[in-house]
Amino acid sequence: MTARTYTLLGPDRRPYDSATAGELGGYRPGRVYGRLDCPAALRAVARGGYVTNRVFFADEQTAVAAGYRPCAVCLPDEHARWKARRVIEPAPQPQGVDCSCAASDASLRRSTSDTSAYPSEP
Repeated sequence: MTARTYTLLGPDRRPYDSATAGELGGYRPGRVYGRLDCPAALRAVARGGYVTNRVFFADEQTAVAAGYRPCAVCLPDEHARWKARRVIEPAPQPQGVDCSCAASDASLRRSTSDTSAYPSEP
């Protein structure tokens, strides 16, 4: 008799086989993780279609490292902390891009009566 193996998602988002079941489940398209007994996840599984996008994690650190966020239904405290960090932390700027020279919205808008930018017709 062979031992049962479980497919879990690692921090690099790649599946791997494990001898122990995952502690948390996730939904791949929404990148959300939560408890295995989460009421929202159980409703989604009962409706069908959700199961093909279901993933499992060994622990919370792995889910976070894989880029998943906590479920607001079954992990409300973790979700609130995630949301607070998301608002406070500024979005990273791409390397080598100087945003200080970007045109303002006002300079990009032109009045329809302003024809100085268009060549005159002969």
